[in-house]
Amino acid sequence: MARHGHGGGYCNIFMRMRASNGENAFFKDDRGRFTSDINKTNTLKLRCQSQYKVSLECPKNMRVISMSIQGAAVQMEEMPTHRRQSDGEKMLCVGVWRTHVFFPTETSNREKVEFILVLQVDGLKGPESDERHLLKTKCLCKFYAPEYPKYNEKGHALGAIRLRCQIGDTSKITSVAFADTEHTE
Repeated sequence: MARHGHGGGYCNIFMRMRASNGENAFFKDDRGRFTSDINKTNTLKLRCQSQYKVSLECPKNMRVISMSIQGAAVQMEEMPTHRRQSDGEKMLCVGVWRTHVFFPTETSNREKVEFILVLQVDGLKGPESDERHLLKTKCLCKFYAPEYPKYNEKGHALGAIRLRCQIGDTSKITSVAFADTEHTE
């Protein structure tokens, strides 16, 4: 983690999603199409009534304490192996998110789905005087009925969502970027 300011720093957390049947999640470029206060450039395309395997890759000095997506807890399990990438060794956590509470999104609409992470950062106090840091972001999502896979698969196969984070006294996600399967490590 690059150090800046008051003992904190910046880091990247990579979130990957795949349907439980092994199929890719998709996203599309909606730049300029929607007037939203969040992630205006991309829409995550998912199936309702489905399960997605969610994996988080964090710097090795971080632990995922909890994760929720739109208020639903995602039980994350720390994997025993570490991955080595160009920006250092990573901790890998995996969980399953169920989209059973979502209905197909109406044409020309998007859902604002909130992602919340609580992380423990070794040796770095958070706002509550412990090592926990709360990170939140929202993404535009479009949910499709499972019987219409051709609509869900238009766009780019999702490689990862990069959450650029500032960790310190006031931890936050500073940017969200989507990458296709051809442009991720």
